Amino acid sequence: TYDIKANGSMITVTLDGEKLYEFDLSKGTKANFNPDGKRNIISMPLKDLPKKGRIGIQDWLGPVEFRNFRIQEL
Repeated sequence: TYDIKANGSMITVTLDGEKLYEFDLSKGTKANFNPDGKRNIISMPLKDLPKKGRIGIQDWLGPVEFRNFRIQEL
């Protein structure tokens, strides 16, 4: 099970119960960089991203399928 939890500006990603990532979007103050200093492709600071809107799901390597996909409000 792959879980992505967004609680305010905190993002937590787990896979089969093991935490993979945890970061605070409000600490992303520089365009093209994550709060931990690693580069990303987002051309605006993460703290300035919209907090509401559509959710896009994608894969970079080719066809992908999802099952038992659920979104629930915290």
